Amino acid sequence: MIHKVPVVATRFMRVHNVRFPILSLSTPRLAKPMSWKIEQPGGDALGPFRRTLSKRVTLSAARATDKAARLTRDDIRTTMRAQRLGGLSRTIASTSDLQKGRINAADLSRLDVGGFVSIRGVKSPRTAGALQSYLDQDVTNIAPVRGQWLAFPTTSIPKKVGRRKITPALYRAGGLEQKIGPLQFVKSGRPAVAYLVVNDVTIRTGGKRLNPRKLPKRGTASKGRAHVSIIAFVLVRATRRSRRADPRQIAEKWARRLPALLNQELSGSSTTF
Repeated sequence: MIHKVPVVATRFMRVHNVRFPILSLSTPRLAKPMSWKIEQPGGDALGPFRRTLSKRVTLSAARATDKAARLTRDDIRTTMRAQRLGGLSRTIASTSDLQKGRINAADLSRLDVGGFVSIRGVKSPRTAGALQSYLDQDVTNIAPVRGQWLAFPTTSIPKKVGRRKITPALYRAGGLEQKIGPLQFVKSGRPAVAYLVVNDVTIRTGGKRLNPRKLPKRGTASKGRAHVSIIAFVLVRATRRSRRADPRQIAEKWARRLPALLNQELSGSSTTF
């Protein structure tokens, strides 16, 4: 008996004037057709692998976002300290889903982890205004809320009364008028500037601290001290402050570096920026 030999032939199919080759296989008429069937193993054979992969990726992403948040916080603080905003820099804080324990490592399809940078511990409206002026806006115009003048203390008087930064009201309430002398309003040669001056004051002639004191009743200063008038506050009608640090720009910089931080956590390597 002579059997036919299988022959591979090439046909073409035309679709939208494009010719695609199609291979067809002719089989002997007497041969029994063959069939194949691929079956997946019973049960969830890939389950353990999926769970291990999900846990590894989720924890790596959580560690990467936590690190990015901390690096962003430190970068903002460093920038603020360089701009002489060291006191305000302590209000910059960071947290993350990793620190708060909000991680679902069981399902990779629901991966949602992040790091966050925020301002904390601000109770004073003055501090909040300073943060807004120096961090949030390019230029901030500042005008007095009460009265006609903004008062800025000079180095001739103490910086604080108790734990609060000195103001003309605190100067009076804190008893400094009795210790140093009463404040007197004095105009300057410019309409938008004036002074609060204290006359008949004695200050130290040596050392960095002036240590101002009221002139004794005898009318003469003690040895090592000088009889002077001091400017306690400089008064202005309004002022403006320019942005000194841009937290959003710094955060965007570390967001661009997040893929590298994630790769570092996944591979166990270190990345230097």
